[in-house]
Amino acid sequence: MRPMPKRKQKGVSLIEAVIGLVVIIPIGLAALDMYAFMVAAQQNEELSETAARVAATKGSQSTAEAAISEILDRVQTSAIVKSVVADQVKYDPVVGKVTVTFSMTVHLPVPFPNYENLNCQATSIEPIVSQPAPL
Repeated sequence: MRPMPKRKQKGVSLIEAVIGLVVIIPIGLAALDMYAFMVAAQQNEELSETAARVAATKGSQSTAEAAISEILDRVQTSAIVKSVVADQVKYDPVVGKVTVTFSMTVHLPVPFPNYENLNCQATSIEPIVSQPAPL
């Protein structure tokens, strides 16, 4: 087999580099979106756990909802996290548990068509710790 002349080898290398970049750049941008979504989902999970712990120390459904609304008032939105909403607050003294569900709207940094905003939900359940012992 004859070696290729120098001129053709340079052209092949340039074509390989261009094709490689065409493949690598979208993969990198998709990885950036996945990273941003995973970080936001983790923050949503931590927020719902904190809210459930705070609600578990309250004595009723209304005080638990008030405490969660205070937590939501302190949440700062950003270019990535557009909104955080408490979907469900269930204070059940019969079962002895508080269930809190948060929904977060995440705007992806490099949006793909039809995937500009994603929603993630997190549910946390904590035992109620503010109930007095039965007599």
